[in-house]
Amino acid sequence: MSADSSLHRRDEFAGLTALRAPLVWWVAVYHLAMPGAWLDPAGLWWPLANLLRSCLAVDIIFIFSGYLLARVYWNLEGDQVGRFARSRVARLLPMHLVGLLLCLPFVLAAGTYHPGLLPLVALLCACCLQAWIPSLALAINPPSWSIAAEAFFCACFPVFQPLMRRLTSATACLWWLGAAWMLAVIPCWILSRADPALAGLTLNQAWRSDGTVAHVVKYLPIIRLPEFVAGMLLCAWHRHRDWGGDGRLLVPLGAGLILGGVAMLAGVLPYAPAHNGLFLPAACLLIVGLADRRWSRTVLAHPRIARLGHASFSFFVLHTPMAMIAGSLAKRIPVLGAIPAPVFGILVLAATQVAAIAALRWLEEPLRQRLRSPLLPKAATA
Repeated sequence: MSADSSLHRRDEFAGLTALRAPLVWWVAVYHLAMPGAWLDPAGLWWPLANLLRSCLAVDIIFIFSGYLLARVYWNLEGDQVGRFARSRVARLLPMHLVGLLLCLPFVLAAGTYHPGLLPLVALLCACCLQAWIPSLALAINPPSWSIAAEAFFCACFPVFQPLMRRLTSATACLWWLGAAWMLAVIPCWILSRADPALAGLTLNQAWRSDGTVAHVVKYLPIIRLPEFVAGMLLCAWHRHRDWGGDGRLLVPLGAGLILGGVAMLAGVLPYAPAHNGLFLPAACLLIVGLADRRWSRTVLAHPRIARLGHASFSFFVLHTPMAMIAGSLAKRIPVLGAIPAPVFGILVLAATQVAAIAALRWLEEPLRQRLRSPLLPKAATA
């Protein structure tokens, strides 16, 4: 079976698809929970405040991405590499550009960049290169740094995938997975020691992490590559296990380790290693559990839940522009400005979800299909 035909076997990915929506919701809530923001958790019960102010969702997304791409494109080789590249461009680029365009008016109004420099910054962002320059990692649409990282991971994927196929046992995969875990945690911990301000932060103080070293640790794609490779290695291990066994019991274990660890230990764990892969084993348990085909016979396979998962990328891209739009409207419309901040933040999240579903239907899917159509046989395209 070709890589592209396997993309349409959506039912076996029901559990994994369902994971996408909670992950991007966590990212959005985290961004709205900064000090002084609408969902500022000051005064809340401290474990809940830790969850709101400590986000590991992007780390899980990177691992998840490596796992899913390796599973779908396991036999990638030869002429399929070009098809893979075009498919990834069709997946990432259209909505990424939409997000940049929506944010540009606010960037212009704020005067963040010199007018002569802004076209270059916009071009770097459009080409998914901004994350390689620490001072520009959060340019225009800040969350899009992770899209730049994903683009780099996709460029590396055809190189790593043949190596995954050479691993001949589940044990070898686990050893390499452990090595990837160490490469995710140890270098960023060493780098963080170069910045006393960063070295002294705990996981729930992410909003205080700034500066060149912090941006390198958090956003530089090559620093985050081990998490993606770990996902690929997890897929290789799972393949040697024949995708078998009832892994559903691993879901509460993995989710509990992540959420419980963040809630109870975010005020103790050092920021850099905790943010960059410390919880990787728990994420692997969660992903393997949700990869079980039995989820396709549960409520997670319901079309509406699947729709939320499929709309997760649009939600991720749009949540910052929607927050910018909402903030601008609240300043101009007294009725909106009078809404209590937490309520307003929840309304913004709800509006973003509606916009994401609409964007999936009328923007993301049509644009993706148009870009991918040359990859499909003529009869299928018709």
